[in-house]
Amino acid sequence: MRDEAMIDYILAFCKFTGVLISGIFGVIGLLLNFKDKDGQVTKAGRRALILIITSTLVALISQSIEVYRERNKESEAARKYDQEIQRNGKLLYEVDRGLQPIKDVRLGFVIAVPLEHPKLQAYRARLDQQIAQILPRLSGKTRPLSETSGTYIAASSDDAGQILQIGPSFNPDPNKEVLPYEVLRSAGLNIQIYHTPIEPRENHLMGGEGKRADLEFYVTSSLDASELEGRHYIWYYTKDHHIAIRAYDLPAASKYWYGSGKVIGIPDLQGAQIFVTLSPGMHSWDEGTNQIIDEIGNHFKLETLLLDMTNGRELWLTGDLFKRYEGIEKQPIYVLTLPDKEEEFNSMWLH
Repeated sequence: MRDEAMIDYILAFCKFTGVLISGIFGVIGLLLNFKDKDGQVTKAGRRALILIITSTLVALISQSIEVYRERNKESEAARKYDQEIQRNGKLLYEVDRGLQPIKDVRLGFVIAVPLEHPKLQAYRARLDQQIAQILPRLSGKTRPLSETSGTYIAASSDDAGQILQIGPSFNPDPNKEVLPYEVLRSAGLNIQIYHTPIEPRENHLMGGEGKRADLEFYVTSSLDASELEGRHYIWYYTKDHHIAIRAYDLPAASKYWYGSGKVIGIPDLQGAQIFVTLSPGMHSWDEGTNQIIDEIGNHFKLETLLLDMTNGRELWLTGDLFKRYEGIEKQPIYVLTLPDKEEEFNSMWLH
């Protein structure tokens, strides 16, 4: 403010000085001759010339100060406009966070389970054989049928062929097929969300010492859903005979959430970073079996993650969008940074 006042004083002084010089020069012009009878410039003429040059300089200085002041005013107006836009943007952002809170979170997922371990081969052979027997009766049918023991076609694609959701009789027998049952019995997902992305290796699950995530929650599922949050099923892929754990609408109980307050609404997810850690969930009482379960669980593969929240907003994420890492216990950790551009971010939501 003081600088602006000083500029105004200087500008006013220059303008008055210019007017004064012009007035003096006009009076002198009326009273004196600037050239003698020989056409030579007189002393008065030289003084008048000095006044002309001085007046011109004063006019130039005045005009320069005027231009400088106007540009300053324009810059200040632009700065205030930008500040107002930023204030309005922040206000709208806060309103949007309040209108779209992250709540009622439910997860669905597809996790591919490897069956290469020698102790899984007997179950794998039984499953392949039984599926081969009922597959002709499943053609074109999408509902559980009594003659197929509850197995039905859940999906199909050119890449995977038919995907069957198998009925209970095809699940591993907990008494005769102990290891396959323990591997497939339960699954867990730990979700961590950072409002500002970090270097993945800084995550404490990878041995880093970085800050805690801004939002964390955990879901578990089971073949029988006893004492867990939800149930999952076994998917069988007819093309390559691999299997996957498929869970639907698992509730992420908010009472077990951790939050820093930075991720409370859907707008906070724009440009955010998601860590998804897979685990085989519950373990057997036998230490040897536990070791094998962990070894197999470390090769679990995330194929699909569905986040359903806030009045039906759905975020469907395929495994190829993530980058896979290993945790300090060799557990698979999938990391994805969501788009920070609004249009691209909004296009990822199904609703």
